[in-house]
Amino acid sequence: MRLHKVLLRVSTALVPLVFGCVVWAQTTSPSDPQGPNSQMLQQFAAQNAAQLHAYQWIETTSTTVQGHAMPAQKFICRFAPDGTLTRTPLDPQQNPGQQMKGGPLMKMMEQKKMGEIKDEMTQVHQVAALYLPLNPEKFQEAMQNNQVNVGRGDPSANAISVSDYAKSGDQLTLNLNPTTQQIQSISVKTSLDTPDDPLTIAMQFSKLEDGTVYPSVTTIQAPSKKISITTLSSDFSKPVQ
Repeated sequence: MRLHKVLLRVSTALVPLVFGCVVWAQTTSPSDPQGPNSQMLQQFAAQNAAQLHAYQWIETTSTTVQGHAMPAQKFICRFAPDGTLTRTPLDPQQNPGQQMKGGPLMKMMEQKKMGEIKDEMTQVHQVAALYLPLNPEKFQEAMQNNQVNVGRGDPSANAISVSDYAKSGDQLTLNLNPTTQQIQSISVKTSLDTPDDPLTIAMQFSKLEDGTVYPSVTTIQAPSKKISITTLSSDFSKPVQ
């Protein structure tokens, strides 16, 4: 069993979560989430989704586990006619990894270590899935329960902060452009098993020349597990029909 394939299978499951945020995040207005801007923002969301579906791009996922950088994985991503996000390896044979070496005891220890890492990566994925993509019903419930605070984020953004969004003590923050109300970034502070076992997510959004908004860089950190996953989306183009 090859360690990099274990990590690839688990970490790449995060990708649909990342792109699922694009549409919903654009429908939220910090000034009045349920007010007159809602219809305009929903129209923008639909338009942005249609524009994004016309593109293909290269995705690069880099994973670090216990201080060891795994080989980066590159994919060509595009949406199928039914709206499903498909990902094709740029080079299926790239970085094939190394076979385990040593005697039976060494191989058994290596298999045990890989099993533990796989379990930790799976746990990271499961917790991240609680936040990405954003759940509109859960967000509305948070507003009804007065868990949402609206204020200033960084100097160039408005911020919507949600406490106890998915787990007790967590915080999810959306930073929006104060003029256009378009999403600029999403950050999450949460935990795995206990508050002493933190997990953070940072997602930055960018714009293409035609104004299409997309998640350009997403970083997931689990310091106690010594796991870091960074996904970069680049080289957007429209496939030749």
